[in-house]
This record gives sequence, C-alpha cells and structure tokens, in this order.
Amino acid sequence: MRETIQSIGWWNWSDEEIKERKSFFVSKIEDAIETAKKNKWISAEGIPSSYLNEIIEFFPNGFAAEELDKKTREFLFIDDSALMLNKYKTQSYENISVWIAALSEIRPKCIVELGTQTGCSASILARLCRFLGLNTKIITINIKDEAIYKDKDVEYVIEEFTGKVEEIWKRWSPDIIFQDAHMYHLIHQILIESENNHRNTIHFLHDTGFRLFKNPMKIPLEAVPTSETGSWERHVLALYDKKLLEKSYRDVKQKTFKIHIFDGSSDSNEFGLGILKFSNDTKN
Repeated sequence: MRETIQSIGWWNWSDEEIKERKSFFVSKIEDAIETAKKNKWISAEGIPSSYLNEIIEFFPNGFAAEELDKKTREFLFIDDSALMLNKYKTQSYENISVWIAALSEIRPKCIVELGTQTGCSASILARLCRFLGLNTKIITINIKDEAIYKDKDVEYVIEEFTGKVEEIWKRWSPDIIFQDAHMYHLIHQILIESENNHRNTIHFLHDTGFRLFKNPMKIPLEAVPTSETGSWERHVLALYDKKLLEKSYRDVKQKTFKIHIFDGSSDSNEFGLGILKFSNDTKN
C-alpha cells in the first residue's frame, strides 16, 4: 500500500522536507497544535466530540472525552510522531484516540502486529505504550524485512504464519492482535483460531474504511481471496455479518462477539480501524 500512496503523491516527503516541517514544532503543545492546524495536519476543529464519545462507548473504562482529547494532542507532539503519521498514513490522528482509550483500558502485556511494512505502526504503538506507562511487549511480523522505522522496544519477526496461526498464541499469548497484512486467508485463520480457542484476544483491523484509494467495497466478496486490489480486512469482518459491507453499517453486537468500525469524518481517517471482541458467553 505504501508504494501506491507514494506513486500518486500523497505525503511523499523527502528527508529535507521532514526536517523543515519538524522545525514548525515548538515547545508548547498548544502552539504546535495551531501550527498543525495551519498546515492541515489536523482539522481546525480537532478530534470531533461525537467521535470521542463513540470511542468511549466502546472503551468505557479508559479516559473521559476531555482527557482523551488532551492525551491525543499531547502524544502527537512527542518527537516526530505526527510527522510519521502524516508521511505514511499508517494511522490517523483520530485512530490515535482509539488506541489511547483501548490501551488504557486493556493494559495489554503483549501486542502482535501482522504486517510490519515501514514499521510506522509498530513504532507508534511502542511510543503509545511508553506514553501511557505500560510495560507492553510488542511483536511485529512480516514476510520480508521492509521496516524503515525501528523502535528499541519492538521485536521484529520475519516469518510466514499462514497455515500455522496457532503458533502466534503458543509463542506470545497476545492480548491484542493488530492485523494490517492484507492477506485474506491469514486474517480469516487468525480470527477463527481466536474464536475457537483464544476468545480473550482483541483484534484491531486496519483498512476497514470506505474512503480508501482502492475502495474495498467495490471488490465482490467472493473475489477477495484472489483480488489484485488487496484482501481487505473489512471483508473478513463481513463474514460475521454481511451488513458490514454497507457503508452506514459499522456496529454489530451479538451474545458471542461485538464489532465496531471507527471510520471517522476527517480525511486523515480514510483507512478506518475495525475492532472485534469475542465474548466468553458462547451460547447461541
């Protein structure tokens, strides 16, 4: 996906441009926020209150809305976090609020990411855990070494897990699995294994939004496993409820699981972030 984004000119900054933009960031957080607004790195309105409330409804034991907004703003201006997000679009500003709420509530001992690519997401997760004072082990997995950003608190694994997903739990016992690998069969296998044997693992799935450059909703569901445009995570979630292929349908609550897709209103959130939680009540 990174090559596609760069080829059409989105956030394709040189190292010199990054240095220039980084010079905009000043010591006071509010001044930095204003600079980011001016340069359209975040919207003038900030994180919409409706979106913050949506997050809190799903993660009620984390921060209140005002504190969550404050924490998000504080995090964005630690080192070059905001620049990293803008350059590779690996996570949106709004999704940072989701992660802060989730991590503060779950307090995971281990996160496993599928799909390292540039390494931005793993680095952001490591920074978020340090920011929140969490001692979380972070594993990121890819089939080849592509990482540009590497963090001292992340373990990088080069390995293929399709067909042997149970090894993920045997080796790391993750509290959270972040799926960003775009491999339909791998995602499907992980969710089925978790549903059957590891229901306490919470799944975060990137690229579930409707405003992607290559809209996943245009891909017929039966074509997903072989689609040249990518095997998108929302189609796997749609196996639980086909209504998730409808644009306005983002929330599923059943006795045995619940799904919510955070597809915010800002341009920075076009990729979306889906979350799947299994319940320990397995009765139909």
